[in-house]
Amino acid sequence: MLFFYAPWCGHSKKMEPEFEKAASSLQGNVAFGRIDASLEVEMADEFGLKSYPGIFLLHRAHWEEYTGRRHEHAMVEWLRNKVGPALEVKKSEAELQAALANRGPGAAFIARGDEKLQEAMSRVAERNRSLGSFFFLRGHGPSEVLLHHGLRESISIEAAFDNPAACLCRWCFDFGPGCEDEGSKVAIFQFWRLSHGVTDHRRQFDLGFRYLGFRASFFSTLPAVLRSALLPSFGEVAEENFFHYESGNFDALLWALFANSTDGTPCSRSRCMEQAWEHAEMLRAVADGFENIKAVFVDVHTYKEYVVNELGCDEFPALLLQKGPLTDDTLPRYVLPFTSDLDAKAVTAWVTQDRHLLLSS
Repeated sequence: MLFFYAPWCGHSKKMEPEFEKAASSLQGNVAFGRIDASLEVEMADEFGLKSYPGIFLLHRAHWEEYTGRRHEHAMVEWLRNKVGPALEVKKSEAELQAALANRGPGAAFIARGDEKLQEAMSRVAERNRSLGSFFFLRGHGPSEVLLHHGLRESISIEAAFDNPAACLCRWCFDFGPGCEDEGSKVAIFQFWRLSHGVTDHRRQFDLGFRYLGFRASFFSTLPAVLRSALLPSFGEVAEENFFHYESGNFDALLWALFANSTDGTPCSRSRCMEQAWEHAEMLRAVADGFENIKAVFVDVHTYKEYVVNELGCDEFPALLLQKGPLTDDTLPRYVLPFTSDLDAKAVTAWVTQDRHLLLSS
C-alpha cells in the first residue's frame, strides 16, 4: 500500500495518521510505504497521481487506486477484501482484543480452538470476506465461534454437531467433512446475544432448516439468517457496513442522530460514540421490542450531507424513524427531538403510533 504525499499539502498531513493506523492494524499482512511525490515525480506519473494525497495498492504486478473514505477502518476493510490472508491468526488474547478494539463498525468473527477448527475457519473466511473480519486464536479449551458486532455485543454460535470444524463448514456455505448427504438432515443453530458479556440477559434464536444435500437450497436459506445476525440491535452505520443494512429488508431503522450539547451542531464520531454508549441500553431495548427493527447511529459530522439530503433531518439531536428498505426514499420518515427525558417506553410508544408503524412491540 503506497501513500503518495506532498510535505506542504494539508490534506496529506490530515490523511497520514489514518494511513499509519491502518498500517499498524495490518502489520505483518500488508506492507505500507510513504512516497514524497514532490520528489518522486516520475513514479507519481506512472501511477497516474492526479492530486495529493494518493493511495495505491500494488499487488501481483498490478496496481489499483484506493478511492474510499480516508479513514483507517475503511482502508483496512478494503485491503482485507483485496489481499492478505482472509483469516488473521493471533498469538495471544491481548493481541486479539487489540484487533477487536480497532475493527470499526464492521462485524468480526472469532474462532478459538484447535488446528481443525482453524482450517475450517480459514475456508469460511476466504469465501466470505465481505461479511467482516475473521480472527483465530489457538486454544486448549472447548472450541467456540463468536460474532462480535455493535457496542460490545456478541453472538455465540453453537450447533448440534459433534465436530465443530464440520459444523463451521455447514454454517458458512460449505460442505464440511462428512457432509455427504444420505437423506435429509436437520441442522439446528442457536444464536444468542450476550449484552456486555452478561449471560443472564440473553436473547436466543433457534433456526431449524432441512438440509437436503442440494447446494442451491442451502445457499438460498442461510445467507439471509447470517445477514440478519451480522447486524446488532444497536450499532453504527458507516461505509464499511452500509451494504448489510441496505440489503437487510427491515421494517424500519431507528436512527439516533447525536449532536454537541452546547450548540446542537452535528458531533464528531468520537462524541457520537460517547453518546451511543450513554444511550445504548435504551435503544437496544426499543429495537429488541420489535421483530424486525434495528437501531443505528452515524457519524453525523462526516455524513451530514446524507443525513440532511437523504434522511431529511437538519435539526439535532433527534431520533428518526425510517420505514421500509434503506434504499426506498418514497416512504415517510418521522423525527422526534432527542431530549434527555426520553426512555425506552416513551420511544417504543412513539414508534408504534398508527402513523408510524402498524406493528406491536
